[in-house]
Amino acid sequence: MFNLCSSTWPKSQLRADWAYIERGTEWLRDAGQRISGRLHAFAATLSGAVDRDRRDAAEAQRQKRLVAERTREQAQERQQAQDREKVAEKFRTIAGKLEAGGHGYGDHNSDWKATPEALRKAVDAYNGANQHTKDIYIERIQREPQMARAVDQLLHERELVLQRNRGMSR
Repeated sequence: MFNLCSSTWPKSQLRADWAYIERGTEWLRDAGQRISGRLHAFAATLSGAVDRDRRDAAEAQRQKRLVAERTREQAQERQQAQDREKVAEKFRTIAGKLEAGGHGYGDHNSDWKATPEALRKAVDAYNGANQHTKDIYIERIQREPQMARAVDQLLHERELVLQRNRGMSR
């Protein structure tokens, strides 16, 4: 090892070397601070990017849930519309069979007697109306959930009575 204080190095050289070492140390400290600042800036950029990615992912998930919810609602609405159309078709079928004098649909036949009074009156009114009024009535069943439920309930009661009557006749 070299002894910096040895007499072999002149003092002026030692001072020059010492100044050089101090300048180098200062330069390294400054470089370290610059690098540290850049690293902090880079870390902040990364942190911002990560936060942005998280927000974007959360927003994408929210949008996905909204689309799924909308799709479910639309499917449910389509199903309800189809159900209302089936109710309207059953009503139209019963009215058509009565109007045509189909088997079991005369005033004294058991199928017609099994029909609840309210449904019989609705079918009689329907059959007595002109085509435009019939179309409006069927449209209301198809469009209005409350109307469709009421008619469906009457049709269901009719089916229960018919099933009971058929079970007894066997």
